[in-house]
Amino acid sequence: MSDENKRTIIESGTEIDGAIKSERPIILSGSVKGQITSPSLDVTQEGTIKGTVKVNRFSCKGEVGGEVIAETVELSGRVCDATVIKSKSIDVKLAKGESGSGVAVTFGNCELQVGDLPAKKQSKPVASATESSKSGSDSSKPVAAAQQGDSDIVDAVSELMK
Repeated sequence: MSDENKRTIIESGTEIDGAIKSERPIILSGSVKGQITSPSLDVTQEGTIKGTVKVNRFSCKGEVGGEVIAETVELSGRVCDATVIKSKSIDVKLAKGESGSGVAVTFGNCELQVGDLPAKKQSKPVASATESSKSGSDSSKPVAAAQQGDSDIVDAVSELMK
């Protein structure tokens, strides 16, 4: 098997309590309580992660609880209460409901932060309203538009969660 195809696999029936750090993508069918750091984490339908996840790509068909920090997130399982997800993009994929009729993604009471990740954001100071009126430019319009865009995303995700 070539190096690019190697994966760290945590099989169903395996329970880990602690930190996992891998230079390879992780496939989780078991249960982890703790911290996972890896290029990517794929949680299967049988898998559960409760803790802190720091990856580039996170995909969860199972159950997640805690804090997820990732570039991209795909959710189609269960998001537990008190979960915080911070990502540039979140893709919610609808899975068949338990009864086989209809589709469902289950969100507990959680927080979703979509957009630039705070650690990587390079912010420039925004001119105050007083400064912008002195210079003759109105830099507050792009800021207001960006804030409205974030609000629209939050409203769309809230509708999905109902």
